[in-house]
Amino acid sequence: MSNDRAESLVFHLLTNELIASGYGLRFQAMGRSMLPTIADGEIVHVQPVTGNMLRIGDIVLLRCGGEFKAHRIIRKRGEHFITRGNAGIDTDGEIRCDQILGRVIAKEPINSRRVVRLDGARSRFTFFASEARRRAASFVVSFSRKNP
Repeated sequence: MSNDRAESLVFHLLTNELIASGYGLRFQAMGRSMLPTIADGEIVHVQPVTGNMLRIGDIVLLRCGGEFKAHRIIRKRGEHFITRGNAGIDTDGEIRCDQILGRVIAKEPINSRRVVRLDGARSRFTFFASEARRRAASFVVSFSRKNP
């Protein structure tokens, strides 16, 4: 077993145990999929949550295949969710409620001890505004291709 797989298994076991016991956790984000909201290397705070408490715009920690991702809910269909990284175009596909380990509530920026909330009205507004810009840009590109 590679070291990455061993660390991933330990992270999964520890995360499941903490969340199941009602505790939150913090971990260092790796990757750029949530830019500009969460940067590579920032500390992310996760709290337990039930599926009926999750809303579009929430950032969740999920297990997708053998990977862990902190991605945003962009659609909700009953007990199933569609998630995507802020910087991405493609979704993670349909995610079951049991794949979601917790909700990201805050981050600690690199080189700062300040905690920035990511689960409030301001964060949700920023997400909805960026989604509106994304859709408007997509519409303009599509329209300009159809009407040269």
